[in-house]
Amino acid sequence: MKWRVGLYWFLAVMFLPIILNLISSVPAVLMGSRYSPSIPLQYFLLYLGYQLITSGMEEVGWRGYALPRLQSRYTAERSSWILGIIWGVWHFPSITFLYYAAGPFLAANSLLASFMSIIGQTFVYTWLYNNTESILTMIIFHGWSNTLGSYMVNGFNNPMAVLLTAALHWILAIILVRRYGKENLSKKARPAI
Repeated sequence: MKWRVGLYWFLAVMFLPIILNLISSVPAVLMGSRYSPSIPLQYFLLYLGYQLITSGMEEVGWRGYALPRLQSRYTAERSSWILGIIWGVWHFPSITFLYYAAGPFLAANSLLASFMSIIGQTFVYTWLYNNTESILTMIIFHGWSNTLGSYMVNGFNNPMAVLLTAALHWILAIILVRRYGKENLSKKARPAI
């Protein structure tokens, strides 16, 4: 497992989720949504640890195993599409469980929005992994992103903030593909097995 990544990548891991969540929270603030996180703020570090162990450890399979194998056959862009769809479907049970009580319409909309957001996020994760080749970096990024999302965007319980989060991931994905290219999503060759 690669431990050392450049300062630039460490800063990307730490600040990219902060920036995305701050921008996504703007509609909620402007609409006067009340901030009420479902997890009390005093449990922030405990929840971060939980996210690193649970969601973060998914990265061993997603980026540590699946992505390099996909990239040995396909471009980084196509690999991101394939992995994003699989990763999105993987989350269907948890998303359905979270929104089931809200009714079928909201549950279906949440499922679709989350699915599309996850596919867009996959491009960002591929870009980050292809540039760092570090599973540890991916574990931290996943756990940190989920923790901030839970406290920032989800703390407002505002549908516009959630939709903006999905849109921002797609905007970032498009920028990354144009900037770094479909082939590698990196200035260097994509990692493969």
